[in-house]
Amino acid sequence: MALLEISKRADSHYQMAMKSSEKESDVWDTLYKEVAETFQNRNLVGSSPSPAAGNSFKEKHKDLEGIYGVTYQRYPIASYIQLPGVLQPFVQMPGLDHILLIGRPTADVSGGLQGYRDVCPKQLRAAAPFLIVLDKPGAELDPKYRWVTFPLADVFKLDVSKMKSMDDYVKLLSKKGRWNFKDRQKKFNNKAVIKCEYVPLPQGSEDMVSELWPLYKQTGEANGFCVLTEKEFRKFHLRTPGLTVMLIRDVAQEGKLITFCTGVRVDDTIMPMWCGTDYDNPLARSCSTYFNMLYEYVRVAIADPEINWVDLGASRRQAKTSIGFQGYPVSAYIRCKNVIMESIVETMAEQYFKPTELIADP
Repeated sequence: MALLEISKRADSHYQMAMKSSEKESDVWDTLYKEVAETFQNRNLVGSSPSPAAGNSFKEKHKDLEGIYGVTYQRYPIASYIQLPGVLQPFVQMPGLDHILLIGRPTADVSGGLQGYRDVCPKQLRAAAPFLIVLDKPGAELDPKYRWVTFPLADVFKLDVSKMKSMDDYVKLLSKKGRWNFKDRQKKFNNKAVIKCEYVPLPQGSEDMVSELWPLYKQTGEANGFCVLTEKEFRKFHLRTPGLTVMLIRDVAQEGKLITFCTGVRVDDTIMPMWCGTDYDNPLARSCSTYFNMLYEYVRVAIADPEINWVDLGASRRQAKTSIGFQGYPVSAYIRCKNVIMESIVETMAEQYFKPTELIADP
């Protein structure tokens, strides 16, 4: 869910920009009021409201839940962005209340512009006011719609298709990277201190998910924010089929969890996704449990002939390249159904989306 992290940074920068430029804000207020009036009489985004729906600006509808799939995600706008008062009515409308992102949760490509229809149900695509497709830069556009394009951070992946053992992986590392690997593994591979296991996470595993959530929450709060709420975290882990989980435990503390990471599998790729680490446990640092967890995912991928890629997602370039992962560029393509929407999206992206400021990619 790297895109959620980026959106939260974009929201923060947007709020600051609105406060520091009152005159510009007034112009936008006027524009959105005019668009709001237009929307009540005509369709701005392409799906006509039902006559029985009444005035959507005045009548509330049920809160839209997010969908966190492995090839697409639906984000309720109001849940992630604090819009100024004049814009809040928009995100309360059934026709303008969410974003549909067609891509993997790591911000990598799933179907792309040529195959997005195949990986996301038509009903969701048709209902989405804001549909974003992730693809490689310069991808061929679907001529049926207008598209606004902007760059995202590189997605960091490791190609393990030709690796036969961990020795092949270590050969890819720099001199410092090899030293770090050996040093971290030496401290980690002590069965009297650390227990590491890679296990399936069957749907409905309430006890396991209840053990994972507090550590995820603690880690998110320590790093600034949690991408998923408890409800979203539980829903994803209880309902998504085919999940696995890497568990690193403290032997001396009766198997207390130090670090975990949820493994999400799609096609020939495994994505170490939701992580948690008990920073209060000294073994987290002394045994480098986070980095060793990533090494273990590489080991799992090499051992499985059906896995060709390990995908760590966007951002944190330095940390990921230091363990041999390579950046692959990705762009976001926003579908626009008419000129008005295209103009608004282009202007907002130009004003408030500055990739170098919003993407943590040092």
